[in-house]
Amino acid sequence: MKINSTSHQMISYEDLKQKWNQKDKTNSLDLSEEEKKQVNDLEKRDQEVKTHEQAHIAAGGTYVQGGADYETTKGPDNKDYAISGEVQIDTSPISGDPEATIDKMRTVSAAALAPAQPSATDQAVAAEAAQQEESAKKEKQEKEISPEQINENSALLSPAIMQQNPEFYDQNGKPVFQNQNQVDEMIE
Repeated sequence: MKINSTSHQMISYEDLKQKWNQKDKTNSLDLSEEEKKQVNDLEKRDQEVKTHEQAHIAAGGTYVQGGADYETTKGPDNKDYAISGEVQIDTSPISGDPEATIDKMRTVSAAALAPAQPSATDQAVAAEAAQQEESAKKEKQEKEISPEQINENSALLSPAIMQQNPEFYDQNGKPVFQNQNQVDEMIE
């Protein structure tokens, strides 16, 4: 006879053995063939899910927020198996810095599509990142004024800018820029 420590009731060895086997069927010999197949399928799915989420984490770098969260199910062997998962990633643009936003959205897209078989959600995240990347490219393009645009159209410049930066004008007052750095320096 054994004593159950939680209720101090006497139970037989056979009852204890039966309860133990119901609680934890870790020995594969205790499982039926059908249960062994279920465990095998669950182990395979668990590995697939964890590999999928780890691919997101590896590619997402600093934009990954925390680790992977898994939805699990208990198998016939009383073990938990991952059946689905998710990784949170920061998809917000970087305010005022279109170049950094472009780089970030490329990373976000790569992270979303990193697994061998991206899910529909993964593909939607990648599409959103691509849209934000395009918006950032447009924003960057709007901020940039090429030397050719200024040289061809001096109306882009105010008289105050022209007075503050005389080195960018020829003797006739026409703007002359050699590169984007000169344009950026004058505009600042």
